[in-house]
Amino acid sequence: MGDKPPEKRSQSSQLVDMARERYSLGVSDDGQPYGSYPDAPHVALPLRGGKLGLRASLARNYFEKHKTVPSSQALADACTVLEGYAMQETPHPLHLRVAEHAGHIYIDTADKSDRVIVIGDGEWRVSDTAPVVFRRTELTAPIQAPARGGNVEKLWEHINVVEADRAVLLAVMVSAWIQPEAPHVILGLLAEHGSAKSTTTRRIVALIDPTIAPLRMPARDIEQWVTAANGSWVVAIDNVSTIPQWWSDALCRAATGDALTKRRLYTDADLAVLKFRRCCILNGIDLGGLAGDFSDRLALADLTRITHRRDEAQLEAEWRRDYPAILGGLLDLAAEAHAMLPTVTVAGGLSRMADFTKTLACIDAIRGSNGLDRYRERASHLAADSLASDSLIAELVAQRHESEERTARQILEHLTPTEKDWRRPRDWPRNARIVTTQLTRHAPALRARGWTIENDHGRNRDKVTRWTIMPPRDEPEFDPHDPQYPQPQVNGHEYRGSECGSSAGQKPDAGQSAGHAGQPETPNPQTTACLTSDYGSAGHAGQENGQSLDGHLFTAPATDAGTPTCDCGNSLITPDARAAGKCKPCRDRERVW
Repeated sequence: MGDKPPEKRSQSSQLVDMARERYSLGVSDDGQPYGSYPDAPHVALPLRGGKLGLRASLARNYFEKHKTVPSSQALADACTVLEGYAMQETPHPLHLRVAEHAGHIYIDTADKSDRVIVIGDGEWRVSDTAPVVFRRTELTAPIQAPARGGNVEKLWEHINVVEADRAVLLAVMVSAWIQPEAPHVILGLLAEHGSAKSTTTRRIVALIDPTIAPLRMPARDIEQWVTAANGSWVVAIDNVSTIPQWWSDALCRAATGDALTKRRLYTDADLAVLKFRRCCILNGIDLGGLAGDFSDRLALADLTRITHRRDEAQLEAEWRRDYPAILGGLLDLAAEAHAMLPTVTVAGGLSRMADFTKTLACIDAIRGSNGLDRYRERASHLAADSLASDSLIAELVAQRHESEERTARQILEHLTPTEKDWRRPRDWPRNARIVTTQLTRHAPALRARGWTIENDHGRNRDKVTRWTIMPPRDEPEFDPHDPQYPQPQVNGHEYRGSECGSSAGQKPDAGQSAGHAGQPETPNPQTTACLTSDYGSAGHAGQENGQSLDGHLFTAPATDAGTPTCDCGNSLITPDARAAGKCKPCRDRERVW
């Protein structure tokens, strides 16, 4: 009997053998299998990802070797087996365009050579590999080679940002590179019609995250928005005229980190999770009324009016000519700011977007600019605008409404005009629950304007939330970020305030302790430990070992000697509290007991 002929292996088996020989397999931290070339282990190829995936490359390799096309079923079976092998590997996070590792920043150029720009130790360089893994999408475009000894000031020859806002814009661009894991501000480019808003946006995107679709239209719903935002590191929306509440919330979540869970296609129970943090850019003539949490995350840059126009071909040729020098200069600025970031000190304390504030302080120190003051000034105006955009809050401010332990229903009844010719605005709340939501949403902006606004979270005999609202003694032109009234922060958390101290950004009041509304004196530099629980100072229920209910410790200005205080040490803010000689938390506990 002769030797038994070798058994012919199926196409799918041959495809599996070929893939394991030519590619390294891995899995992302969210369970997505991928492969990579041995000479470019930092670039992930999804197993089933269209033209960018491993499946297309595997089919091409099979045809080159056997001169025949593998069947679709064989490719599908092979990919299933390869997924099983990939799932055995240690999970690694997949990054889009920018990643941080061991104190260095890595920027994927996405060019044919798969090179990476490395920022660290105060300089930048180009490397062939990286210790992190990048993913790419159909929107990812390559970054052109930057020039050494570049000049970022050439940028102003191609975009018409007003000089006062240039440091803010540079900080936004630099922060998109050197702080990939931090919350990002939302850049707003505002100007009248014909001010090159779209061209300016395209130039900015081309520098920090080139894409084949630099401008997107406003999303119609949350799923369309998430799909668009998942495809690139920088998401630029063109010609925004209004921001509905759902999109405002989605933009805020994208700036700080978002995730959407949805049913995976072609399955009944499997889930697909899209996680991302993005740098967002909006341009328009006017963004309309903005929610307070959105305006807190917004950094504005104005564009000058164009009086002399040139043809697009000439502008594009000059841009391509200067692009390498501008990119090199921006990388020089980013490298210097990255080295300075761990030791930078921000005068006046950190703002709501604390990480961006530090980057902007670095840019000011490097360029000798005054961008931080400009950013704080615009933030103060945005806070006031957000109050005016809500009809109920605008009415509350106009009436200088005062409440002492009133329910949301009572506040609504008091604020609703009784004149016969009054017409209910479209956004006027129709029930107490909506009032509570609006008061909670706008409370930080009100405190920034000098108001006292707190609630007891239903910790009373009736178990109904009651509000204490007091207007400022006067209406000064108040800057919540004035260095004279710094916002205490610990690990990026703002001091919320209670009866033991003021709210963040609240200006002190005469005759009261430092930190209360209206006081013209400089806050006492001496501080006492206070806690952000709803019961005020240390010793109240829910606090132990120097921590609050939410675990964040803060410091508040010490009470002046002449200020009326409760036995527990809290300042007595309202007239009712002073008349009773006890602060509201103590009165609430007595009623409960």
